Amino acid sequence: SNFIFPFAHAATFGTSFFLLYLAFITLHLFVKRRPGYYFLAFAFGLLASWTKIEFALSVTVTLITIFIVYGLPLWYLLY
Repeated sequence: SNFIFPFAHAATFGTSFFLLYLAFITLHLFVKRRPGYYFLAFAFGLLASWTKIEFALSVTVTLITIFIVYGLPLWYLLY
């Protein structure tokens, strides 16, 4: 699963991208609901997913949970 970055670089980049994903999704949910924050979170989550498979699973599970619990509109996925 280390297609883009070899070994330790994937963990470093993946962790930083995942933390940025969590920061922007938290900002979107708890501070101000703006679609721009969600799209930045989604972009960083996608980047984290490209580094390691564990991050892909974490991003997928958190996004599904957020859509179920907070009821974000489905047009967020299509916008």
